[in-house]
Amino acid sequence: MESYREDTMFRGDPEAVIRARDESDLVEAVRYCFAEKLPMTFCGSRTSMTGASIPLEGVLISTER
Repeated sequence: MESYREDTMFRGDPEAVIRARDESDLVEAVRYCFAEKLPMTFCGSRTSMTGASIPLEGVLISTER
């Protein structure tokens, strides 16, 4: 989980990381976060230098797979 907390410019603190394997994992993750009222942040290959894929809170949903 540590590698999902930062990029070259920014450090965040997600409560959890979900590494979705397929579309059904994504649907389940979004439904869970919606039901629990948890903020969601999506990330792909995490190559940005803007901190856009580094959440300060909530759940990070990785689509890199």
